[in-house]
Amino acid sequence: MLETDKLDDNGTGLTARQRHRSQTSTEIETETTTANSNVETMIYGIRSGKVGEM
Repeated sequence: MLETDKLDDNGTGLTARQRHRSQTSTEIETETTTANSNVETMIYGIRSGKVGEM
C-alpha cells in the first residue's frame, strides 16, 4: 500500500500517491506516442504500397 501521508525521501515533497500518479501519467504519454508513431508508419506503408513487407 502507498503511504500517502509521508513525504518521500528525496525531498521533492510529493507523497507516495502523487509520485505514483505522475509516473503513471508519464507511462501513458509514452505508450500513446508509441501507438501514434506505429499508426503513422502503417499509413506511410499503405500510401507507398509497402504493406506486404511490414
